Amino acid sequence: MQVISGLARGRASLYVSPRCTPDSDDVTDTAPAQPAIDEKPGPRKGTVLIVDDRPENLDAFEAVLEPLGHRIVRAGTSAEALRLLLKEDFAVVLLDVRMPGTDGVETARLIKSRIRSRSTPIIFITALEADRRQVSSAYASGAVDYLFKPVDPDMLRAKVGAFVELYEKREHLAWIERRRYADLVEQESQDRILADRMRARQAVESVQRDISYILESISDPFVVYDAEWRFRYVNGAARRAFSDSPLGSGIDIGGRTLWEVFPSARGTAFEREAAAAMVDRLPRSFEMEQADGSWTETYLYPTDDGGLGVSWKDISARKRAESALRFLNEASTILASSLDFEATLSAVAQLAVPRLGDWCGIEIVGEDGVARQLAVAHTDPAKIPLAHELRRRYPAAPDAETGLPLVLRKGVTEFYPNVTDEQVAASAVDADHLELLRALQLHSVIIVPLVARERIFGALTLIGAESGRRFTNDDLEVAESLARRAALAVDNARLYRDAERARSDAEAANHAKSEFLATMSHELRTPLNAIAGYTELLEMELRGPVTAEQREDLRRIRRSQRHLLALVNDVLNFARLDSGYLQYDITEVPLGETLGEVEALVAPQLQAKGIAYELALPPRSLTVVADREKLQQIVVNLLSNALKFTAPGGRIDVGCTVRGPVVAITVSDTGRGIPADKFEAIFEPFVQVERALTRETEGSGLGLAISRSLARAMSGDLTVASELGTGSTFTLTLPRGNVLA
Repeated sequence: MQVISGLARGRASLYVSPRCTPDSDDVTDTAPAQPAIDEKPGPRKGTVLIVDDRPENLDAFEAVLEPLGHRIVRAGTSAEALRLLLKEDFAVVLLDVRMPGTDGVETARLIKSRIRSRSTPIIFITALEADRRQVSSAYASGAVDYLFKPVDPDMLRAKVGAFVELYEKREHLAWIERRRYADLVEQESQDRILADRMRARQAVESVQRDISYILESISDPFVVYDAEWRFRYVNGAARRAFSDSPLGSGIDIGGRTLWEVFPSARGTAFEREAAAAMVDRLPRSFEMEQADGSWTETYLYPTDDGGLGVSWKDISARKRAESALRFLNEASTILASSLDFEATLSAVAQLAVPRLGDWCGIEIVGEDGVARQLAVAHTDPAKIPLAHELRRRYPAAPDAETGLPLVLRKGVTEFYPNVTDEQVAASAVDADHLELLRALQLHSVIIVPLVARERIFGALTLIGAESGRRFTNDDLEVAESLARRAALAVDNARLYRDAERARSDAEAANHAKSEFLATMSHELRTPLNAIAGYTELLEMELRGPVTAEQREDLRRIRRSQRHLLALVNDVLNFARLDSGYLQYDITEVPLGETLGEVEALVAPQLQAKGIAYELALPPRSLTVVADREKLQQIVVNLLSNALKFTAPGGRIDVGCTVRGPVVAITVSDTGRGIPADKFEAIFEPFVQVERALTRETEGSGLGLAISRSLARAMSGDLTVASELGTGSTFTLTLPRGNVLA
């Protein structure tokens, strides 16, 4: 924990006292020893006890307190501190709340439970994140003050100095009393006794004056009441806070009670909390909202004589910040609840009144660049038509150099913290316009732009009216933060809408493409089938004899027809896949039997090209979960692809391996191979590797794209591994099925 500023930390190395350890009863003072000036001991000097489990914090606190010149004693644990308190008295104890073992709160209770240390003041020091229950618990344990880290060195020195000074004044008074008693014993003269009493009384009055001076120097208001609620002490800060009461006007309040001076305090949270503190004699604190809307945090300290000390501070700024944060969180939740930004912005406008202002309006710039009023809200819905009438009858000029037009045009903020009647009159164009403006009761106006990605989406207007509210810079910051959130919501909603529109257009175009391909494929198959039929009739010589040359021509026609028909079928299959119209009959397919059937389909091409072929048949019991026809189509495509790119005399191998829950079917060839940067591209539609090198081969560039789509549709995949000049291996993975009996 870093408790003191770097400056104090730097000075700590110049002034460090020896530490007191649990194993040593010796306590070394940091202040230099003073020569004895009297055989009889004088008043005891105030000693400060610092308790913290971290040596660096002890060093830092010592460095900060060094200029006071007081004796300082350190303790690293609760047990060590309690042992020290049994041996001597301390003017004040600085106690860390969070310590291992016995924490600071429990240590304070133990200190207060002992008669000797019961009146020793304790100042707690802890981190900023302490919650209110922890603070209340600390005060309940007997603490007189609570400081948060990092500690202000000046504040720490002031508080410690005040308590040490009080201690030394009390000790001085006690010392005087002891000396007086000794003198009484030594001297029998009544005159001397009376003189001693006079000196003692003067000393007491001096101490009281000093105490009063110290209390007057406290910046927070501080008041002390006796057990009957009569005023005993009021410091200057409290008198200034009571400027409108008899206290502030200088009227003598001697003998008067709190309830006589402030009858309005009856029945409030202050009366309940103060009465409880009087009864249970435990310190407590609470927050309370005042009639003017401000907030105070009050601390109550029961005194030993049955009275009550009261101190308080203004926490209005903190409360406003907390309220603003809650509002912004609520607004963010609303804005994120829907992509319908018009509905969410309208809800935010309703949320803003009356928390941010009496009026709230939101303008939105449409895609056509024209601004329109999206929402207007008021604490009294009956007044909303007044705003609509003003906008209808007296629309603002788009090129105006002030107000809403300027904000929408340039994206700057317009802030009018105090609108006067003269300003309202100067902006009116005629008497009716002035009457409408005055009916709005304008007192303060904020207009902020809705800007995201350097684009102006609209403007947010807040108006203080009937309530008399005057906006501050804090209100302006909240309005600008809300406007940024609203602008992001509008921007995101429009981006999503544009993306959805683009996706819908793309889907429509893709559907039209698929429909066109399917239609064209069907239209082309009809004449192709006719070509095949008439070619067969000619080959059968039903129209007359056919020469050898003519028969060769007919074979070429049939080969071209089959090639063109295959291309058309590929296009048709791709169109069906792309449109999602393809149906799948998923069953458990015997893998060995299916691969054997495929071999029969490609055997003639293998034999014609002189390519060696080997199929490593899997066990007959092995099955895959797939559509049998689609599986055969994928394997045929892979074998056809291998045949195209494997030179005569090459080799094609087909194998199967079980890889846990999937089965891998591999088709390897000794063809020319595929570049590594094309491994993914070859699975795209109409893509062929180095078309200039493949002109002697037939193909549409759809086979691999169709095969991968089919594989993935059956919860599998199709990948490739290849090396140029060596060959390629395609791997088809499919879910493994149950074992056949």
